[in-house]
Amino acid sequence: MRILKKTILVLTLLMLLAGCKMGGIRGSGTRKSEKKEVPAFKAIETGGAFDVEITCQKPQSVEIEADDNLLPLLETDVSDGVLHVGMKQNYHSRKLIALRIAVPDLNRITISGAGTARVTGVKNENFVINSTGAAKIEAKGETKAVEIRNSGAGLIDAHELRSSKAEVNLSGAGQAEVYASEQLDVTISGVGRVTYAGQPKVINKNISGIGTVSARD
Repeated sequence: MRILKKTILVLTLLMLLAGCKMGGIRGSGTRKSEKKEVPAFKAIETGGAFDVEITCQKPQSVEIEADDNLLPLLETDVSDGVLHVGMKQNYHSRKLIALRIAVPDLNRITISGAGTARVTGVKNENFVINSTGAAKIEAKGETKAVEIRNSGAGLIDAHELRSSKAEVNLSGAGQAEVYASEQLDVTISGVGRVTYAGQPKVINKNISGIGTVSARD
């Protein structure tokens, strides 16, 4: 666990430094907040190195905190009920761009890159977490069924997202922590690791490689 967290931190720092080496804009160091007015959405997709804080509550809001000269580079749009957040070009900053999002009804998040994301207050029939890269994601709340897909070296900690059924698919060297009270379905290709809580009655495993599935201490 400690090794994976250190790996994620190193990859995040490397992504920030890469913006400078690849001709990205250097942040001014002066932080500024800006609110975005966007249509209603039920899913979130981010691409880049962000620090994302999502709260499932009313009213809907989207706030960004970044170096003042980086704010114009950030793109936000909503299509088919999905909030998309990304950058127009590479950047270099000592701090991650922070996204503070409130949404009444959230059913899916997709995090691409090496940032961090925290989701609290989930209360939905189904919830999906997608991660590509080396992101660290935490999710808390309640759902009947959760689906987790992690490709890369990221960490998804959803052991406080209580669910009856959990489906986990890992490819690469990622890790997932889940809660399932009835059924747990796990597919691992590579060296992924799944730990679970909730004492599920049924556990189905499909592992190719040296992945592991074990109960959480």
